[in-house]
Amino acid sequence: MNLASGVCMSWSRTMILGLLLLQSPTSTGAENGLPGASIADAKLKKDVLGIVQIQEMVFGAGCQSWRIVDTEVTTPPAQRNIDPWVERWTVDRCGTTVRYRISFTPSPHGGTRFGVGLIKDEEQIPPPAAAEPAKTDPAEK
Repeated sequence: MNLASGVCMSWSRTMILGLLLLQSPTSTGAENGLPGASIADAKLKKDVLGIVQIQEMVFGAGCQSWRIVDTEVTTPPAQRNIDPWVERWTVDRCGTTVRYRISFTPSPHGGTRFGVGLIKDEEQIPPPAAAEPAKTDPAEK
């Protein structure tokens, strides 16, 4: 690969990412802060939400009205703003509940690194199934 094609590929990836960000859903729960018990500060929540938004565009199966419905600390830091911690963010994806594992690692030089991972499919909670009507006649078995 020559330099020109590498620059072109880098530029096209940047454009695709930009276009994905422009196609944001109308409501994610971030307008007035996130629900739940996240201990991330406002800027960090916004940064993580941007990555969750990209994940939802990629894995959301066309859902345009997903939203964050809960955040919780699953592994608290021993000392806040010094030690790492883990949170679980719950998303309502058009009626299906999906969860993300967010790991936070404060840097001694300032800022916090984070990782976002979609929790495996078998651990997701599908929407409730419609109740099957009760059978009263033993012959209907």
